[in-house]
Amino acid sequence: MDYQEIPESHYEYFAEERGDIVDILFPVAIDDYKPPMPNDISIPSLNNFQKNAPDLYRSAFPNTKQLIKMARAGIDIVINFSYIPDLPLPGVPRYLVHIPEFGDYPSYEDVVDFLQIVNYIRQKNQGGVKHKMLAHCIFGRDRTGLMIAAYERVFENKSVEEVEKEYAHFGHLEFAYFEEMLGTPEKVHALGILAQKPPKKKYLEDLPR
Repeated sequence: MDYQEIPESHYEYFAEERGDIVDILFPVAIDDYKPPMPNDISIPSLNNFQKNAPDLYRSAFPNTKQLIKMARAGIDIVINFSYIPDLPLPGVPRYLVHIPEFGDYPSYEDVVDFLQIVNYIRQKNQGGVKHKMLAHCIFGRDRTGLMIAAYERVFENKSVEEVEKEYAHFGHLEFAYFEEMLGTPEKVHALGILAQKPPKKKYLEDLPR
């Protein structure tokens, strides 16, 4: 298929702004860190790209070519936590969900919104993976890190120690906010109950029916 190019400036601005800072910030060497799953898609030069589940990936802000490659590999839902929205790619059918900019860290409500979206797509994927999701912010480190940590605590039942190891591997070394929201079984249980509810209408409008 002949894809029409989106102006690279929309994405490449961030690559230029990040520059060498990205290489310094992450990933952090964690000797015994093991990825949840092997990556089945190769996306060169995309920082913090990882497969966390058969239908869920994480990354830093991808550029146009990277987004096209992911779309060709079946990633058709992009959940964006940054203040810059993703642009539609002409000829590439996909769903764009924008949980708006919330500073360095998501609020409790933002985390619930993300978990409800994941749970909604999981229901759609019963019997086989029909939709794949990408979660990203700018660096794929703090905001995305906390969202993925919440996913792993709630849906994968991972321990605090396991999740903090991944959290640190991708460059985030401040755990106070994470532990405040996800540090006890009671907090994780409460999030799990809320995650079972349908996503808000504004997000449902951007998701497959």
